[in-house]
Amino acid sequence: MQQKIGTILIIGGVLSAMFYGYHYYEQLNTFEAFGKSITIDSGNPTPVIVSVCVVILGILISRFNRK
Repeated sequence: MQQKIGTILIIGGVLSAMFYGYHYYEQLNTFEAFGKSITIDSGNPTPVIVSVCVVILGILISRFNRK
């Protein structure tokens, strides 16, 4: 049972990280000034961080609960 929960968390976390990572990437603004490329982020990285934490939690649950 815990193996299935871990797998679900891993899959959900990876999909969520991909979705929110793309969304965050789309909110980056890049422009050039004085020959340098400057990037300003207007996105919120919190959902991406939470998604990666969910993936790590899923790996820990599925790895340490094997018998």
